[in-house]
Amino acid sequence: MSKSSTESHIILTIKGQELAFAPNTTAYNSLINDMAMDNKIAPTVTYLRRIVVP
Repeated sequence: MSKSSTESHIILTIKGQELAFAPNTTAYNSLINDMAMDNKIAPTVTYLRRIVVP
């Protein structure tokens, strides 16, 4: 049994446009490692850019 490539995607529809995200362990671990008490926004933006499907 093979796993579909879209099975692990999160698809958001915003104003009629679909955005697909493919979260993965490597990107999540980088997010956790980059996050600091005084800096949470930049690592989150970087994480979302890493997991967005072109």
